[in-house]
Amino acid sequence: MNIRNIPLQSTLTAILLAGIVSACAPAQLAMHPETSGPEGTGSVQQAFVEPYRVEVTLAGQVYSGEWRSQEAPDHPLAQSYLHKHSVGRVVTTLTSSAGKHLSCNWLVDGLHGAGTCEDDSHRKYDVTIG
Repeated sequence: MNIRNIPLQSTLTAILLAGIVSACAPAQLAMHPETSGPEGTGSVQQAFVEPYRVEVTLAGQVYSGEWRSQEAPDHPLAQSYLHKHSVGRVVTTLTSSAGKHLSCNWLVDGLHGAGTCEDDSHRKYDVTIG
């Protein structure tokens, strides 16, 4: 293949489309109970702008909600110029169709992070994202 024969516009379009597709790939989420109990899994579906969509399956229940980042001056990377606009705190409540709730609090760097969720019975889960 002769690279000189590929139009620049086609190349730029292909790069842009690849970036759009990869930006929309979901980040995985894992939940582990602090003591004992069921483990959960889920995903964060990134959009071009927040809010992102969060869905978690725990003990047969599907919980869903939104991800909106807030400033997080306590984040370990908050003072780094390179991370200044990608770090934050997500505080959200995920709800199941049965009306059960997970109250979550995560520190994030883009679509990677960690924190906790607590269910209606006050069971806590450690959460890893990404």
